[in-house]
Amino acid sequence: MNDVIILVQEDDYELINKINGINCNIVELKDNNFDGDTTLLAFLIAITPNIVIQLGEIIRTIIQNPSKGKIKINGVEIEGFTYEETMNFLDKIALGRENNEE
Repeated sequence: MNDVIILVQEDDYELINKINGINCNIVELKDNNFDGDTTLLAFLIAITPNIVIQLGEIIRTIIQNPSKGKIKINGVEIEGFTYEETMNFLDKIALGRENNEE
């Protein structure tokens, strides 16, 4: 399964609302950081062609302000990539998944 995991600080309600607004099944997990102060929410989202565009807005927000969260695709943390490069990864994964389901 090709998934994206988005890690968000528990008090970042704007980003959490955007994620919850995606029209798909989302698994939400809560995790405390090592320092014990920061609580992160991890959102596990299956990448499909119909949600790539919806994920784009969330990814753009995180890339523009990395302190808002982190992105992991298939277990690999995405850092140092532009929005366009990250969307290209997601498109390729979604298309590969769609072809495998046929």
